[in-house]
Order: sequence, then structure tokens, then C-alpha cells
Amino acid sequence: MIFLFDNFVLDTERSALFVDGEPVKMEPQVYALIELLVSNYGEVVSREQIIDEVWQGRSVSNNVVDSRIRSARLALGDDGKAQRLIRTLTHQGFKFVGHVDESDDPSVELMPVTATTTVESKSRSDSKLPTRPLLRPTTVLLTIFAFVGILTAAFMLEGFITDSPVASELESRERISIAVLPSVEEGHDQDANLLSIGVSEETISFLGGVSGINVLSRSSSFAFKDRNLSSDELNEALGVDYRVESKCRVIGDKVVVNVQLIKTKDEMIIWSKRYEVDADSDKSNENQIEVARNVAQSISNSLGFSASEFNPNVISNEALESFLKAQDALSKRTPESIELSIVEFRNVIEQEPDYLPAYARLFDSYWAGINFANMPFDMAIPEMQRLHRQMTVLGKQTPETMTVEGILIPVDGRDHNPEDILKLFDEAIRINPNYVLAIQEKAYALSSAHRYKEAIDTYKQALELDPVSPDTLAALSWTQYQSGEMKAAYETAMRNMRWNQDNIVAKTALARLLMRSNHQAKALKLLRVILDEKPDSYAARFNSFWLNNKLGQFRTAQEVAPLAPQKAMSAALAGNKSEANSLASEIPAYRASKAARYIVGDPDELYKHMLKHKTDPGILNDSYGAETLDLIRIVTETDVCRIRKLVCKSQGVRILDAYYTKYPDEKFQLVDQFYGAMALAQLKGQTNRVFEVFDKANERGFVFLDLFETPLFKPLRTDPQFQSRHDLMQKNASKILMEAG
Repeated sequence: MIFLFDNFVLDTERSALFVDGEPVKMEPQVYALIELLVSNYGEVVSREQIIDEVWQGRSVSNNVVDSRIRSARLALGDDGKAQRLIRTLTHQGFKFVGHVDESDDPSVELMPVTATTTVESKSRSDSKLPTRPLLRPTTVLLTIFAFVGILTAAFMLEGFITDSPVASELESRERISIAVLPSVEEGHDQDANLLSIGVSEETISFLGGVSGINVLSRSSSFAFKDRNLSSDELNEALGVDYRVESKCRVIGDKVVVNVQLIKTKDEMIIWSKRYEVDADSDKSNENQIEVARNVAQSISNSLGFSASEFNPNVISNEALESFLKAQDALSKRTPESIELSIVEFRNVIEQEPDYLPAYARLFDSYWAGINFANMPFDMAIPEMQRLHRQMTVLGKQTPETMTVEGILIPVDGRDHNPEDILKLFDEAIRINPNYVLAIQEKAYALSSAHRYKEAIDTYKQALELDPVSPDTLAALSWTQYQSGEMKAAYETAMRNMRWNQDNIVAKTALARLLMRSNHQAKALKLLRVILDEKPDSYAARFNSFWLNNKLGQFRTAQEVAPLAPQKAMSAALAGNKSEANSLASEIPAYRASKAARYIVGDPDELYKHMLKHKTDPGILNDSYGAETLDLIRIVTETDVCRIRKLVCKSQGVRILDAYYTKYPDEKFQLVDQFYGAMALAQLKGQTNRVFEVFDKANERGFVFLDLFETPLFKPLRTDPQFQSRHDLMQKNASKILMEAG
């Protein structure tokens, strides 16, 4: 369908907007919003409908929706004051009020558009970054978990890494890697303990300013402080060329610090030195700075590098103690520890108002509060904005300030230009190539844009600086899975579990991969462990709901599901029509609510949902180019087309056929691949093929009993050949449940 208004042409077939014959560049979410409003011209579109259609029902704030409305107006030459085309209706939603003509005439002259073309108004030459969800890489992983792999819009960030001068410089430079391990304090003297921690902290900071050295982040260097790993285990976990070890002890009125630089390849001591400082608590901060400066300078000289001039702030012992306490609390990522970190970082700022790292870490605490402690968005964002303003006064061109700004811009509701944000991250990395957060943010953006290869490479770059980070490892494993690298994803998840065995994020990442493969008993057992530790974990509850549906445990799935629409789906699969309809009515805008009604034999709501996305109902070509994650959705919507006897059934079959040319039976690794292959055969009326795939699934131990409760497979339920195979899959499900305990 083609919509014409003003001097614009909206072509829904090619997902493109033209102005005066020229393609308008914008990010896909903005295009989706414009298409939704234009295709419903003259009607009020509620915020709930926008979230359901544009964000696929994911949880987003009103600020994010408002930001996209502003971007849509900008692309159309409109604004919030004039509201010439897009009008805001208070407490109702938005309405497209321009005069619209519709046309099915393919002769309407438009410029060719490729599948990857993005948009933007002629008034702005740069495309926009995706609105940043309220999540770091880890939480992004959990959120993806929570929404059945529905992918976010593909934001085209061409040249994001490959054209970056910083990336080119890093690739061409010979760099070595060093881990500064936490000092061992011999005895229990408070002065020695404070000095030992401080020396390691400051040495990391000093070495981070040396050109040519990758110094591991504090989180990885300190990760095994209490694990008593052998040298070989440390080297394997950290993967560095050198490590710095030190010991502190009190002798008389002196604190003695012994430091050595070890080459990990052969455990050769390259350099060592003994330092003696006065055991005077009033001067311990100055002492640790001086020792760390000397250590960093000596290490740099030993390795042939030139240390840069680096003059960290010297803060009081009380402030330093609060800062270290806050850092440790923040790393635990629990609501209680995050609250403690906020209190302690505020204490540091109150005592040392010029100490920039405390502002940056307090910003991080509020960000963690949103993601891990259910901190209200409207409370956290103003605090983060205030901290950014204060940091700008203290040092606008510091890596901390630029990175904070790059994180903040996409989530605080402002229109934003991605090139400006990229410049912020690039400049932060240029000043400090060891600033891992900036690299992680790049990797996250690439993954959101479905640029998986670049994202994987960038996550690996971040792991060079933070090799045992549970957040980065979890994000990398999920990105590898999305790109089809199942073996690599599993290896990364297992690495995460090995080095972060008690971490919820690491456990959830592994469970997600296990449940998609034929290790469903292990996945179920692991999910139960996670829920015992953290009963309110959305990701664990959703994944448990998903897996129990596959195992035919619909009542259990309904009980554990975190949202009413998901409970509705389980009730529908169990055949409880009235209960399913009642639950679906609680949040009717969610696609899961519509899917529940489809399962109980009412496809109309899902059909209407599909109709709003495309002229040809339901088959979302732009998102169905993805890998296995969309198979279930394609099958469902194609079946709706079948039920209503629409031509879009053949379109869905073609999409599924194209997918399975890449994945013959012997390459099936995931439950969705068997699921989709059986559904494709059923849609094509190939009963023998259905049974052939069914046999292979049973042989491999895959279970997906929920599929057979859908309208698509109801006609086969009376076939004796089907029933015997279904009985076998039920036995496999019982076996999995028994193995999981």
C-alpha cells in the first residue's frame, strides 16, 4: 500500500518514506511509528498501541515514546508546537491529521530502496541511535530472554566500528596486557590493609594512562581475590601477558610493600621492588599514590613504554575508605548493595567535591538501581542528569564525563544525533583506551542493530580489558547465539559459569541456551536454582514459563509466568478458554494476549494486529530475515492466514522454505528448528514429512508439546500415527521432568 500526504510518499511494501522523490533517512523505530500513525490516519492511536506495535510490547517509558514522536515529527517537517501532521491528544494518544490518499498503483514513481535503507529528514543529515533501553548489556540479555527473542529494530550504524579512527589505531598498535592483582595484606593491620588495596587501585589507574598497555579493569583483576586460584588458573581466566602481584605487611612503624611483575608465559619475574612507607594513617593515601606512581613508572620502563603524566586527586583516608566500600557494594548488584553504594558515594562527594570518579560511580549506581533494584525511572534519571551537569563542570572532556553523556542522551527523552554520541565514545577511548565501559556501549549498540559480527568483535575487545565480566560474557554469548554460532555461544556461557559460578546473570545466560537446545532437564534444574535464589527474577520466571509450556506443564507455566498475557497463553494451551480470555483481557494490547485467543480458536485479534503492520497481513518481511528467533511467530501468523484463507499463507510458507534451505535436517540444533520444520510441513499438507521430523525430534530428545495444542495441529490429533509419536514425546517430557528433580 502507498500513502500520499503533503509532498511525502509512504510505501509500506518497501518500508520507505520519500519526500519530493528523495528517500528520507530515519531509524526503523521512527519509520514504524510513522507508518502506524499514517495507516490509522484520522484515528487516535494510544500509547499502549504504539508500545505494542513499535516495541512489540516491551516495557518502555513515556519519555521514550515522546522522544520517538519528536523524531517522527522532525522527519515530517512537523513539531510539537505546530502539530500540523501529528497531533497529541492529552490522556488519549496521538492522531495523524494530515490529508492522506491511498494507492495500490505500483507505477507511483519512487526511488529504488534496498532492504537496509534507513531514514532521515532533509533537515538533519545524520541518522539516530536507537533509543537506549534502561539496560546495560546484561539486562539487555535478560530482557531479550523475557520476550521470546523478539528482536529490537535494526538500526543501521554503518561505519560504527570499521570507520572509527580509534578502532583503526587499536588494531594497528602492538599492545600488551597486564592484570594488577589486589595486594595481599599479611596480618590484620588496618593501615596495611588500606594501603594494600589502594596501591593496587592506583596502579591500575596509572597504567591505564600508558600508551601501548591494556590494563585489566578492577572488576576482573579483583574478581578472584578470595578464590585462591593457582597461577595457571589465573592466567587462564585473565589471559594477560603480565600480572602484577604485591604483598603488604607492617614491620615496626613501617608498612613494607613488595611488588613484582611476572611474565605469565613462563612465570618469570621481570621486575621486583620493596617499598617502605611510614605506618601513619594520616598519610596513607599520599603513600599509596606515591608507591603506585613508582610501580607504574618502573613497570612501564621495564617493558619499554613511556608512562604519561598522571596526577590523580589525593583524597582523605575517610573518603577513600567510603569509595572502596561503595565500589564493592556496587559490584554485588543487589537492591541493598546498590542503596549502600549510593549512600557511600554521596559521602565521598560530600567530603571531596572535586573527586570526579565518585560522581561517575554514583551515576553508575543509579543506572544499576533502575536495572537491578526496581528504582523508579522518574527518580533515577533526574539524579543522573544532575550528576552529569556536575561532572561537566569538573571536567567536560574527561572519559568519565563523555561516557556518562553518551549513556544518558538516549534515555532521558531528548532527540539525539548518533554521530555526536559516537564521537563521545570515540573520544573517551582515544583519551583512555582502557576505558572498557565505552567499548561495551559500542558493542551493545551494534548488537541492537543486528550487526552481530561487529558486535561480537567489539565484545571480545571489551573482554581484553575485563575478561571475566559476567555482564560482557553473557551479552557475548547471546549475540553469538543470535548470529547462529551456537557452539561458540555455549562455550562463552560455560566460561562465564566457570569464572562467575555464583552470578545470577551467568546462570540465566546458560539456562537460556540450554533450554533452546536439547538440554532441557539441565535448563529446568538451573532455572529452579535461580528462582530459589531470586524469586522475583523476571528473566528466570519467563524462561521457566516458556520451558514448562514446551514440556506440557501448562498449569505450572501459568503459575510461574510473570505477566497476565503469558498466563493467558498457558491457560489457552491447557484448553481453559474462559480463563485464557479473562487473563488476556487484563493487558489486551500485548501480542501474547492476542496469541492466547488464537490458540483457543479466535484468530481475529491477532489478524487485526497483523493487518496494522503490513498491507499483506502479518508477514513482517523486515524482521523475518532473522534466524531461528522468529520461527514461532512466522508459523503463528501464517496459520492465521490459513484459517482466514488469505494469500499471505503462501508468503509465510515461502519465508519458511527459504529458511530451511539453509538448515537441512542434519544441521538442526535448536528446538525451534524442529518446531518450524513440522509446522511448515503441516502448512503444506505434507503429513509424511510431519512424521519424519517428529521422529527425528523424538530421537534427539526435543520436546515441544505446546505446538500440538495450536489450531494448526488439531486436525492431526485423531491420526493413530500422530498419537503414538505424541505419546513418545510425552514420555520424553516426563523423563526431563524426572531428571530435573
